[in-house]
Amino acid sequence: MKTIIKNLRLPVLLLSMSMLTPSLALAAKEVKKSPQLLTASEVVNMYKDKTWRWPSGGGRFDSQGRRFTAMTEENGKKSIGEGTWSVDNLGKMCMNATWTTDGKAAKARTCFSHGRLGNVIYQKRLPMGDWYVFCSAKPRASDE
Repeated sequence: MKTIIKNLRLPVLLLSMSMLTPSLALAAKEVKKSPQLLTASEVVNMYKDKTWRWPSGGGRFDSQGRRFTAMTEENGKKSIGEGTWSVDNLGKMCMNATWTTDGKAAKARTCFSHGRLGNVIYQKRLPMGDWYVFCSAKPRASDE
């Protein structure tokens, strides 16, 4: 088991970085005020039955059973994630998935907080991320 997890550390790290890191332009903009946290129902409605695309793949958030499935490809290696997603009463969304690469598997939990300033929704990776624009009232090319 230790060998499997050790062999998957880099692919899982690359996946989480590629999937969850905002563009450099957005990261450079500081959020002066803390966004007001979204409610659980607001976050659920943002994700349910939608696909979140990122440069190397995407993840699907099904409402039935809160099933989460994802695929990514880095340096010619495909990784498949399967698990669930959940939202707590503070609007924190977490993905709990088993990621499989080259027949080896490792579990990962990734969580985000969501908040609003005006008509802009911000997101930050927990526990130590910075707020960045996740989506805006008038969609922009830089929205996640």
